[in-house]
Amino acid sequence: MLAAWGLGLLAASGLFQFEAPAHRAVPGRVVLAAEPLPTRGGAAARVPGRVALSFASGGVDLPGPREAAGSPAADRSLARAIEDSARIELSGGTWLEWYHAANDHRRERSWTRALRRAHAAGATVHASGGAAAWVASFAPVPRAVLDKPAQVPHDRSLDLPVGGLGLCEGPLVGVLEAASPSADRVVERAVTFGFRSVLLLTGPVEVELDPAARTAEIRAAPGGFACWIDLGAGTRSRGAIRGARVALPQDGDLLELRTGRLRGAVPLAAGDVLGPPTQRLLALLSAPQGEPAPPPWLRAPRASGDERSARSPLGGLSGVRLDFELAAP
Repeated sequence: MLAAWGLGLLAASGLFQFEAPAHRAVPGRVVLAAEPLPTRGGAAARVPGRVALSFASGGVDLPGPREAAGSPAADRSLARAIEDSARIELSGGTWLEWYHAANDHRRERSWTRALRRAHAAGATVHASGGAAAWVASFAPVPRAVLDKPAQVPHDRSLDLPVGGLGLCEGPLVGVLEAASPSADRVVERAVTFGFRSVLLLTGPVEVELDPAARTAEIRAAPGGFACWIDLGAGTRSRGAIRGARVALPQDGDLLELRTGRLRGAVPLAAGDVLGPPTQRLLALLSAPQGEPAPPPWLRAPRASGDERSARSPLGGLSGVRLDFELAAP
């Protein structure tokens, strides 16, 4: 099972979430938290792309240096703790910081391989913030963070989809935080790189994924938002995307990832789709977050209903039609 919070993601069930989980001493539980690296003078400073990992098992600090992957002994100690745990929590940091902490010169460390094995064996993995983007199969990361200049002179794209731990297969996952790519840029990257689906998460929301059943249960507090966009259902003509299918689940809804439908949903009249969830999606796609704001990657996003639009008993919408055009770079 994988879980991310606030962004929340829970797999195997799988779960993405945005808000950091509460840290309580629980037997069989390992917590990994990204922290600034200590300097020689003892003060902590954030080095771009590098963090220390503090880790605890059952609420008790494990022996070894704070940078868990900094020595073979600490790496093995953490790997053993993960293998013996039923619940692993990862919080804080950025995608790049987790990548460096999990790899040694592009080779996975022992604790990273142990995390894969534990998840495959049924352990629950909870990830928040940058860690949630890292545990997914693919997430967009700013090109400047990756230090990957464009190879084509006229390519002015700001973000690249990058592969992570791979615990959540399928969609390009956009964790909408202040320093992360905005929703419109996530969708543009998905279209450009050929992803069939997008999962957008922002605010206090958990998405519990069951890979076997191909379902996602949504747990959203006020302000939390999850959106599934099926780009493969649409058509493309000269940069215009017509008929991408959208699901906007509410708290308690169960989303079928094969169809993009909400279980228990009933057909709606075509004009009954522009409620608050749809309006929030259109606002996210139209207005990039953060400053300075780049030009929007999507032009004229429009949502509408048709005979397949439906509303669940909990209020979520599925089958909404999304049309938009890609902005010129």
